Amino acid sequence: MRLPGITLPIFVLYLIYLLLGGFFMYMGAKWAKIKNVTYIKSFLCVIISIFAQWVFRLYYPGRVGTIIGVIATLFLIGAIFETSFGKALLAWILTIVAEIIGVVVVFLIFGAVIFAF
Repeated sequence: MRLPGITLPIFVLYLIYLLLGGFFMYMGAKWAKIKNVTYIKSFLCVIISIFAQWVFRLYYPGRVGTIIGVIATLFLIGAIFETSFGKALLAWILTIVAEIIGVVVVFLIFGAVIFAF
């Protein structure tokens, strides 16, 4: 079964984001001074974030889907951590570091393949 939009580089990117994202979400939540933060909740936020953004980008292609996905992600983070939208935004900002690391790793691994064609 093939999922739409999921290629090997995208799968690797999601895997890296999943592994590093939980850690960075945890650190971001601590930085935002959110109470009752656990690594499990942080990991759950990342899993739900990936799913929500994937669904919104699938149904609303382009920038609209991305914006709706990010807003939905922030509300979901706020609901899981039982905190405000502002603190959820602060916790989420640090996860961007995990996305950047993932993009760099995927480019280093698959970049030569992309430029070969």
